[in-house]
Amino acid sequence: MSDLDELLSGWRTLSEWEQDPYRDYRAWNRLVDKCNHLAEKAVADPAGVEALRKIAAEDPDRSVRLNARHFTTPYVPRPDSKRDLDRWMNHPLIDLVSLGIEPRVGFALSPGEEFDIEEELTEIGLCWFGGEPVTDGSGEWPRRPDGTPLIHLLQVELGNQPLLDDNYPLDGVLQFFHDLDGAGEVRLVSGEPTGLLARPDDAPVRQRRRAHVDPVWTFPAAGDLDRELAPAEAGRLDLAHRRLRETLLNEWGLHEHTDPAPEYPLMLGWAGLLSLPEPPIDFKIREDDLRAGALDTAWAVQKSKASNHSPPR
Repeated sequence: MSDLDELLSGWRTLSEWEQDPYRDYRAWNRLVDKCNHLAEKAVADPAGVEALRKIAAEDPDRSVRLNARHFTTPYVPRPDSKRDLDRWMNHPLIDLVSLGIEPRVGFALSPGEEFDIEEELTEIGLCWFGGEPVTDGSGEWPRRPDGTPLIHLLQVELGNQPLLDDNYPLDGVLQFFHDLDGAGEVRLVSGEPTGLLARPDDAPVRQRRRAHVDPVWTFPAAGDLDRELAPAEAGRLDLAHRRLRETLLNEWGLHEHTDPAPEYPLMLGWAGLLSLPEPPIDFKIREDDLRAGALDTAWAVQKSKASNHSPPR
């Protein structure tokens, strides 16, 4: 029996055992370790990668397809396991170790269900898309120089996120506004929220949606590094970012979305970058300014497929 046949047989056995609530967990763990070893050998060989991709696309057993996809489209592990991160970065299809990149913990936000605020603000959390943002009693609704009101897109409660490293020492609530035409503003509400900021009558309305927050490993953009990457290196870094979006889209391998992953609401631990998918807007701020709370240097741009923007230096 070839290694690939043995691997496929092991995955089918695991699929059967998934249905048995009384399975032998020691035998389960031994078989998982064996299958992982065989799969890691397979992805080190281009022919093995193609064989696993065929299994991931065509096998009738969903559990087997998910296992194959996990190795041919390796998902970024959760931040609570540095060992899993090291294994992922050394994966033959990822190979970030040679770039000398140290991932940092950031957080990803995805829009959830619509909701109305009926409870006290302290009871519901302060992360949401749209609607009116909170206020500490200071400041007015932001406008463009010509008086056009901006739209509130998202607010994030910084002091209540688990696993973040000291790249996010700020407490308070970050708020993101945009006019959907090129002008944006980022604010920090540092005082105790006293209620919602009054929305002027001429400001567009966006339905409030809960923001689901997940801590994630994040990677720098090529422009954030202190050296220029060779094309092959830049390609590996781009792949890491794509794998992160696919990981979030598939909820760490629970789903089988095979369409190209859309831009995901994502706060990066490296440079405070937030990308909103609809409309496609990037908010960026230099890391030192984020740590210092100098949000007047934050920068926002509406993206287009034909352009490649970078923040001002």
